[in-house]
Amino acid sequence: ISPAIKALMDSMESSAVQRLDDSTTVGALLSIFCPDSLRDQVAHRARFYKGARLVSKGVVRVGRSRWHASGSTDLTESRVELDRRVLDYCVGLDTEINELVEGSELYAPKFHFDDLVLPDEQKESLLALCSAYDKLPRLSSDPRADVPAFAAGPYRAPPYGAGLIILLTGPSGTGKTCTVHAVANRLGKRVLQVDFHSLRGKHASGGDDVDADLRGLFREAEMADAVCLFDECEALFRSRDVSGGADRLLRAMLQEIERYPGIVFLASNRPAEMDEALHRRISTVVEYRPPRAKERRAIWEKLSKHVALAPDVDLDAVALKYDLSGGFIKNALLAALLLAIHRTSPRDDDDAAAAKEEEEEEVPRVAIAGPTPPREGKWASCVRVVEPSNEEGARTLELLEFGESEAALSCATCTFADRGGEVFVAVGTAKSLTFHPRAHKGCFVHIYRLLDARLVLLHKTPLDDVPLALAEFKGRLLVAAGASLAMYDLGKRKLLRKTEAKVAPNLIVRLEVMGDRVYAADAVDSVFFCKYLRDHNRIVVFADDPVARASSALCCLDYDTVALADKFGNLAVLRLPPDATDDVDDPSGNRLLWDSHNLGGAPNKLTPIANYHVGDTITQLLKTALAPGAAQAVLYVTVAGALGALLPSQSRQDKDFFQHLEMHLRQEFHFLTGRDHIAYRGYFLPVSNVSDADLCDLFNHLPPETQKTIANDLDRTPNDLNKKLEDSKHRLL
Repeated sequence: ISPAIKALMDSMESSAVQRLDDSTTVGALLSIFCPDSLRDQVAHRARFYKGARLVSKGVVRVGRSRWHASGSTDLTESRVELDRRVLDYCVGLDTEINELVEGSELYAPKFHFDDLVLPDEQKESLLALCSAYDKLPRLSSDPRADVPAFAAGPYRAPPYGAGLIILLTGPSGTGKTCTVHAVANRLGKRVLQVDFHSLRGKHASGGDDVDADLRGLFREAEMADAVCLFDECEALFRSRDVSGGADRLLRAMLQEIERYPGIVFLASNRPAEMDEALHRRISTVVEYRPPRAKERRAIWEKLSKHVALAPDVDLDAVALKYDLSGGFIKNALLAALLLAIHRTSPRDDDDAAAAKEEEEEEVPRVAIAGPTPPREGKWASCVRVVEPSNEEGARTLELLEFGESEAALSCATCTFADRGGEVFVAVGTAKSLTFHPRAHKGCFVHIYRLLDARLVLLHKTPLDDVPLALAEFKGRLLVAAGASLAMYDLGKRKLLRKTEAKVAPNLIVRLEVMGDRVYAADAVDSVFFCKYLRDHNRIVVFADDPVARASSALCCLDYDTVALADKFGNLAVLRLPPDATDDVDDPSGNRLLWDSHNLGGAPNKLTPIANYHVGDTITQLLKTALAPGAAQAVLYVTVAGALGALLPSQSRQDKDFFQHLEMHLRQEFHFLTGRDHIAYRGYFLPVSNVSDADLCDLFNHLPPETQKTIANDLDRTPNDLNKKLEDSKHRLL
């Protein structure tokens, strides 16, 4: 204590017993700091009110001393105690934060923002939001701040609820905690991480001072200039107990979060389970998704930059083959490092002999490759007009060959609105195209007139990127050039672009249209539902798939449902949720990005209603009926030439029948390859709502006793089962 203040306190009239108290009174402090003015002492009494900053923040505690009269209500006789943590902070002593709240930790982040691998738009938006908020107090108090937002005068933050609360949601290992560390490192702040499980456990086991713990927690963050991180916050906000410490803890936490004037990050894997009372307090939501191949490559590179990799390690191939999040990539690198240490460590004689034996038995592998083009970027392609009705087979009516290594990549017919119903043929091409990396010497859309079964070139329009998909839409031509979707009208010398929007992150490979909607399939990131806003002349994305799929084929089943195939032989049916809407608020983009809570994707997410592994890459999907009066089915063609169909069930009873029959047949048939049927059909994703008719058709090859046993389990006869199988074939054919 200061010698001058000690001398003042010693000169005061007080009994020896009262001096035994470890605190002083409000009146004593007022007489020390305002010794000459009674008016100042009365005015400064407000500093010790319950709502004053010193008391509300827990810097000092005001209470009745045991040496004072029990009936006194005078504030000046109340004792004042300085919080020990504040005292340590004032004299330069630091204490561990876990002495205040068990399970919490205060530390300086070591993860740099440049090492954070996220989509550029999401990364820049989040940093801009936090940086601007960090500057807000200084700009608010500086009348000379040359910022357009302060043109009408310094902005004063609201006195209550002025904190920035950011909810980070997504699967485990996608970078939520790394984001907090990277942002704090860039802002020059520390991180105060709180473990909700320990916090709940302490108060559930009898801890009563909930408000003091939480108040000290946020005060610690403010003194240390730290951002708060509440990891796995659904542990606290999942539900409210009817009574007890959990409900009290939740109420206290909501109040303190709203009072805290700083940056708070909430990380959760299950945001849907969180209490509704938290929604109003959240400033913005950042949604994380599993990294794509390009992002996985960057994560592998950044995490392995301090590790000596073998010369034959191809990070591009590893990132493309293994769909891992950042957390699993870190674990894989650690496991590889430990195995490398084990290999290079000295071995005993038994281990050395066993290793030598394995090397001698290893059989050399020979790489088998198919035919390759003469050189990279060399192409030969043509456009052919055929007549399929000829009795002798398809007859070629017109053949146009492209030269100069120009590849024809897409083709569509289009009836432009102002050309009297004439049908034009559009062909998308690229010269000297290479895919890894994607490069070309020019991309074009050729427009042909079809005159007497002959193609006449009208003009060709240059493009910026590869046109892998074309479609007619509202009397105009939709062109998917790279990741952008553009709408063109027919001009005299070239196509006239009316609008353009980037709707996919990588490369659009398929297009489907229905009504005002456009369905775009990305090469590595599934499908996007888009809507054309005629009043704004804009194309906006209103729904996407949270699962990354390397799309190879797309088919629109109805206005809200699509069938999507990927390059790994999977077929999925995706549907828009019933409560989803394609109404997009404020498509002009004038609002701040963080004002809408969708920094990480579209506002609506597609729901998978069926998954099935075909076993071969599907190149085309088509919804059609194979004969007049037959049921509509989804036909697919694979790269190996196989033709298959998916027939929808007529009722839930039919669905249950085939699922139970399939279950019995899996137990009866053991394939020569030794693979499990259900594991094969769910090779990448669990099979759901699809039955294997090829397996069900093997029922006729079973012995009669086995057929009868299975039929009895299904409450049917063997003839009923055979008839059911035949009826399904007749529905298709």
